Amino acid sequence: MEKKNSDQSAMRIRRLGSVMFSVGAIAAVLTTPAAYAGVLPIWAALTLATAEGLIAGCGFILKE
Repeated sequence: MEKKNSDQSAMRIRRLGSVMFSVGAIAAVLTTPAAYAGVLPIWAALTLATAEGLIAGCGFILKE
């Protein structure tokens, strides 16, 4: 029973990692053109890029 719970927890963590990685990657793809077009200020784009990088990095680590 304990092994089954451990496997389920590991699977949930991997799924969370995949979601975090995907969200970070999609957000980065959407933020960059907005910054170049002048819709977002540069400081906001850099702040978002930092957050997106952290989210994608954490997601990649959790996926593995």
